[in-house]
Amino acid sequence: MWVKAVLLGLIAVVCLGLLWLQAGGGWQPPLLLALLVWSACRVHYFCFHVLERWVEPGGRFRGISELLGLAFRKWRRR
Repeated sequence: MWVKAVLLGLIAVVCLGLLWLQAGGGWQPPLLLALLVWSACRVHYFCFHVLERWVEPGGRFRGISELLGLAFRKWRRR
């Protein structure tokens, strides 16, 4: 598991470096990419950890579409 985490981190660092070089040393593209990745990770965490643990305890979701479908069905019942 640790090897996988290190390899994924290495991929991220290499991609960030290549993007920075391609942007001509500018700071905006790598910063925007880092913000995009960070926010996507936070949304994923929210969808699968927070909702599964605190909002819908015991619920297991196979994907975001199933989670959204459940939320829509609950919303329609109200």
